[in-house]
Amino acid sequence: MHLQPPFDVRWHQKEGFRHDMPDDEWMSIVGPKDWVVFSQDWKFHLREVEIEAVRQHSIKCFYLPGSGATKWDTYCQLIRSHKRLIDLANNESAPFIFDVKRNGQMNRISLE
Repeated sequence: MHLQPPFDVRWHQKEGFRHDMPDDEWMSIVGPKDWVVFSQDWKFHLREVEIEAVRQHSIKCFYLPGSGATKWDTYCQLIRSHKRLIDLANNESAPFIFDVKRNGQMNRISLE
């Protein structure tokens, strides 16, 4: 049995992005495709180059908790939050970054 999410899932490795590709470079590719970014880096709003790329390329981003979490824990977090994530991705104007907490709370991060 294969589980199919109600959206396409693309991994940066399979899309041919180098592991050391600067964030602003891959954002210039995924932004125009209207892809939604899920990250555990929690840094795009802290660095001027990245925050400008988020703005310029209209990135929709969700920070997921637990950079040290197992893949299974990350999948479980996505499943618990998926309806709210889809709603925000479809209805909020880009650019944006939301911080997804372990308890499911989602806080919009200022891009100013």
